[in-house]
Parts: sequence; C-alpha cells; structure tokens
Amino acid sequence: MVDLDSVNNKQVYFRIHPEEMYLISLQGQIVLSDVYNTSIVSNDWISSGDSLSRSEEARIIERFNYQILDVIESMAKSDGIADSLIYKR
Repeated sequence: MVDLDSVNNKQVYFRIHPEEMYLISLQGQIVLSDVYNTSIVSNDWISSGDSLSRSEEARIIERFNYQILDVIESMAKSDGIADSLIYKR
C-alpha cells in the first residue's frame, strides 16, 4: 500500500453497496492504488488484482471510471480547463 499522505493521495468512500474505499494517488496522473472492501479481504487494503475475481476487478474499474474519473472530467470542463490539460497523451 502506498503512503497515505493527504497531499498526493486521497481516500474516496462509497457507502452504497458494495461499501468500499479507494485510495487514489495524484502524482502526475490519477491512479487507483488500493481498494478497501472487507467482503473481499478482511481488515486490509487490496493492492493487487490477485485478490480479486475478474468480475470484482471489472466492477471496481467501472466504478472508478464512472464515479470518479467522469466526475473529475466534468468538474474540470465546467471550470473551463482546456482539454489539452485534462487529456494528456
């Protein structure tokens, strides 16, 4: 698990089923570093896809894309941030 400093990492908590928390690293690009879901792994962060079934991994990626990345993109666009800064090649 990566360092939990609040400058380069943020925790996002989802209360709606499945209840879980994501650790997102913000060092140059947005990366999902770890997932905390006690129904998958008890009392520990999941930092590797090895602990996940394919369906769980797909669900987590979909949640990350639609409930985090899409929101960030929408907020950036509403603030007038140029696409060239949002979408780095």
